[in-house]
Amino acid sequence: MAPYPTDEKGHVYCPYCCRKFVNRYNLKVHVRDKHEDNSMDLNCQICGKTMRNQSCLRVHMYHHRKQRLEEAGIL
Repeated sequence: MAPYPTDEKGHVYCPYCCRKFVNRYNLKVHVRDKHEDNSMDLNCQICGKTMRNQSCLRVHMYHHRKQRLEEAGIL
């Protein structure tokens, strides 16, 4: 991975949107998920929303699970 701007605490910044990350791995995942055009167009089986990749779908599904638990009074 090419060198990216860092601050005094060692945080790295996305060259596309300037979002700050605590390490290069998190930056790499962010760039892959948000800025690279490798979309797979995966649809949520619950609400039908289209996600760019498996990682985004996984995060999206977490919100559905959390919502169901809240509605059941578990959270």
